[in-house]
Amino acid sequence: MGLFDSIKKATNFITGNGADVKIYQNPGVNTKTNGFLPLIIKIRIKDNNIQMNSLYLKVRATETVDVSKIEYEFEDGEMEKDLERIKKNVETFSNSFEVSGSQILESGTEYTFEFNCPIPNNVSLTYRGVHAQHKWEFFAGVDCSGNDPDSGWNEIEVL
Repeated sequence: MGLFDSIKKATNFITGNGADVKIYQNPGVNTKTNGFLPLIIKIRIKDNNIQMNSLYLKVRATETVDVSKIEYEFEDGEMEKDLERIKKNVETFSNSFEVSGSQILESGTEYTFEFNCPIPNNVSLTYRGVHAQHKWEFFAGVDCSGNDPDSGWNEIEVL
């Protein structure tokens, strides 16, 4: 291993750039089937093998309400309009799951994991109204030494 390979390996360790992680809904399956959302997680390993302790999934659902409050006032015989925007977020669900256990992920290889994510019946599905919305977000990460490669938060419709 040359100097540049060592530098690249150390950089990937610190930044989590040793793999690309993507998460999306399984296109071959209906969105919400029997209380589960079928997901696919793809991991593409770059230059060096990764000792994965686990593949994990974080899930959160958030309701957002966004309304405008308008007040009219009369001052010195003139009407003034005061517009105030009110925006509130409430997390309605949060959980994490282990998708896969320990294994060595080899460089230059792409791995595909399928996971049926439980969706509780008492939490709203995705909706977008005039003043409110409810969204679901999913985050997949590879637990390994250094900074974990991850997908970032991805919004997926749960219908």
